[in-house]
Amino acid sequence: MWIERRFQQGGDANSELHSVQQVIGKLYRWFDGYDASELEQLRLDETVEKKSLMGRLFAGSDASVYGEVLPEGIQCWINHINSFQKQKLQNDDVLYDLGCGTGKVVLQMCLTTPCGKVAGIELSDSRYRHGLNALSRAEALLQTNDLKADTQTFQYIKTLVGANRKLRLQLYKGDITKPVYMDGTHLFAASTTWPVILMKSVLKNLASPKSSAKTFATLRPLTQEELEPYKGLVVKWKTISVAVSWQDNAPLHIYHFQR
Repeated sequence: MWIERRFQQGGDANSELHSVQQVIGKLYRWFDGYDASELEQLRLDETVEKKSLMGRLFAGSDASVYGEVLPEGIQCWINHINSFQKQKLQNDDVLYDLGCGTGKVVLQMCLTTPCGKVAGIELSDSRYRHGLNALSRAEALLQTNDLKADTQTFQYIKTLVGANRKLRLQLYKGDITKPVYMDGTHLFAASTTWPVILMKSVLKNLASPKSSAKTFATLRPLTQEELEPYKGLVVKWKTISVAVSWQDNAPLHIYHFQR
């Protein structure tokens, strides 16, 4: 399958990333995020931005479109965030994936960073449930003897289960236009098809004085119109290339907040 081949691209069987990929493979079905029905996708799009029948016909899907930044892409982002202000991620950092789909990125953040909290927020009920099912599979695997021979995988599964029980790892079903992620220090969004109204809502929350945001990484670059109200506060830090499911790679734009 194509995503399995991408997981193995340049993979080192002894690397942390390879082990993380193997754990994700055990907990998820490869195409689970793509199975939202057309009706559910339409409801998601209408929740984010209401349009006339004709407007929707021409616009098609926007907020509901699904794609994944692959584990090597997420690791690339984490590596760059570790270099931000020459200070690695710490226990007092909080990572969010806004529009987290099935939660794969959140699980990877949990396994590869020391952050005190990692969380994802997803509006789609079916995708959110896939994330909960993955955590349930982790619980079930921990109760079996199947993983005892694979020490690394066993430890990773144990880490995920413990983090979920202690609320260090959290998956929410919710609307990212609501300011429920104000404790987040570094936030990520696979936002390729986000409409302007959604991006403006998220940016307004992140730029709020109540927000703890240090960086915001987005696949869709912020426009001048979106940045104008926050001139001097929201500044482009860098653009990096990350591996994605729909092509070899895509640009990820990272902005920082000069508070």
